[in-house]
Amino acid sequence: MTVAIYVSTMRSDYRLAKALIASIEAHLRSPLIYVIPDDDYPGDEMFGHPVWRPSDPRVLELDRYYKKLRVFWGPAERFMHMDADQLVLRDLKPYLDTIAAAQGPFVMANRRSSTTKKLEAADESARKRAFEGMTGDVAALASFDPSFDWRAGHLLNSGEFSASKNAIDHDTFLEVFATGKQFYAEHGMGPMTGMRAGPFYTDQGFLSYFLAAHAPGTRVEWLDDLYAWGGRDELTRYRDDDSTDPLKWVAVHWAGCPRPGPIPLPGRALCAAQWRRDHRRYCRRHGDWSGYLQDSLQDAGSLAWQAGSRLKRRLTG
Repeated sequence: MTVAIYVSTMRSDYRLAKALIASIEAHLRSPLIYVIPDDDYPGDEMFGHPVWRPSDPRVLELDRYYKKLRVFWGPAERFMHMDADQLVLRDLKPYLDTIAAAQGPFVMANRRSSTTKKLEAADESARKRAFEGMTGDVAALASFDPSFDWRAGHLLNSGEFSASKNAIDHDTFLEVFATGKQFYAEHGMGPMTGMRAGPFYTDQGFLSYFLAAHAPGTRVEWLDDLYAWGGRDELTRYRDDDSTDPLKWVAVHWAGCPRPGPIPLPGRALCAAQWRRDHRRYCRRHGDWSGYLQDSLQDAGSLAWQAGSRLKRRLTG
């Protein structure tokens, strides 16, 4: 069974998607990749792979943060999803084989074993804080759905997950999503798809809630340490030629921490050198040297803005 890879990206992250796709191609032979860019992207191909966009207006309502959840309406029966701020470090085939062999309906998600151990030993207040940091505000969620117990929820990171297309009932999902949008509007909370507050910590909070509350037949399977987090230095202590666990740290994800870029600066992000290598590989293969220059200028602008923000905080702190 062929397993597709969806890469969701937005204009500010297009340079990141180039390196991610180059890293997938370097570690996997003839990958089936679909790119999900911003809705105003005009082409049917991006970075050498087909663009997938829905035609159903109800699915198009899954926009901004929620855009990645459109993968459940895509052409693939089984898939893995990756945000653009990631990089593949090892052979992906063992992971794709695991997805292909899974009994559906299912969702597979990454979790850090060290964090899991701490939560298992923690008290309820600590687990509640973890839930609110990844899924949503407990009080607001109780107001939205009084029958739901937050303890039954999942700590899912939607930037890195795999699933079967039938993991959700599509009509029910859209109905609950519409109810959520109405809840946000009625409570003056702003647009649900652009908020990191309220019942749902964006799309990952909504997906975690939906799987626990409305998908009783879907198995949620956890794969420990599948992705390394870019906020820790664990990869510096790991040999990339170690094949004892082929599912360990197949990729790095810079979620919520400094990201790499074309400009080489010491200490700016974990695996930044690998990222620059794959970004150059993409540009060389596609002759995209004007894009390389634009990406470098964009990176320089981001670094300058970050430096200015740090200086401002020091002066006003």
